[in-house]
Amino acid sequence: MTTVHSTEINDLCLLFSQHSHDFDVLSLDCFDTLLWRRVEKPTEVFYSLQQRPTFRKLACNATLRMKMEAQARKHKRIVDNSNEVNLEEIYRAGFADVSEPDLQALMQEELDEEKQACFAYAPIVRLIHAARDAGMKVIIVSDTYFSEHQLRELLTHCLAAETMSEIDQIYCSSSFGVSKAAGLFQSVLTRVQCAPERIVHIGDHPQADLEAAR
Repeated sequence: MTTVHSTEINDLCLLFSQHSHDFDVLSLDCFDTLLWRRVEKPTEVFYSLQQRPTFRKLACNATLRMKMEAQARKHKRIVDNSNEVNLEEIYRAGFADVSEPDLQALMQEELDEEKQACFAYAPIVRLIHAARDAGMKVIIVSDTYFSEHQLRELLTHCLAAETMSEIDQIYCSSSFGVSKAAGLFQSVLTRVQCAPERIVHIGDHPQADLEAAR
């Protein structure tokens, strides 16, 4: 699997015009690659999130949200030898007896807050169009606690309908129980059914998006 670090973003469209015939699939990381946030750190989103109605109702704040995630990951490591969790597991780690309506509201409020924080990075959007023009498939491979459905909802909010229609599949670590660095790409390969050397993956993380993909 060929990899490109997103610090080389200014050269990507030129590289694609020269080498698109070498690949059948464009694989993209999501956060800090296709979607960027209007905050310095992802956890800063939680400080706006704590003002949402259900968070205020349950007295949930940014610090507690971070502690719940850490607790959920610790529990998952003990029970399943995995570090990957989803949003439901995170919130149940802090509110074990939360009602189903409140649980759904907490998850939706977090997703809605991410919609406000995130925006599509234009050079990667152009790359998606270039890939499709070259006859390539486009997939998203993300280390995230969002489910495929939740991440698709976020992407649909941030991307133009034309761009969203050009994304063939979305793979989330929370759905597979394994991160990119721990083997998610192996599961992706079996589903994409494409030779690894015919896939180019682009992301921002040296281990998850470079070494793991290689």
